[in-house]
Amino acid sequence: MSILALKLLLTPTIMVAATLAGRRFGRAVSGWFIGLPLTSGPIALIFAIEHGHRFAAHAATGSLGGAIAEVGFCLGYAVASPRGWRLAVVSGSAGFAAVAGVLEALSVGLQPAAIVLLAACAVGTLVAGLMLVHGGA
Repeated sequence: MSILALKLLLTPTIMVAATLAGRRFGRAVSGWFIGLPLTSGPIALIFAIEHGHRFAAHAATGSLGGAIAEVGFCLGYAVASPRGWRLAVVSGSAGFAAVAGVLEALSVGLQPAAIVLLAACAVGTLVAGLMLVHGGA
């Protein structure tokens, strides 16, 4: 199978499977599937094949940084959402940009990025839980 065929088939096939699983088992399952690296994983594989393992490792580190920045978006959006969706989008986008900028400036490596991602997810989950308990969102 050529690399082009792999590029054209792998990610869309995985996304269709995730969509069908979400329809069958509900939104929570769909959300978990979408949260998994279903697109960045195949892209990392293609990078490794085309450009080598070192390039793929750097791309994987960038993907982790993007996931950390997504937590910044989610927190900014959640905090501002009671004041309307427009402010929530702006706040979330600012959170994403701020986190991404800090990570870029620090040039975080693969292992620290993985640890920071786990911590960011824990903090995001804690904040979301507190907001639900106190009626913030």
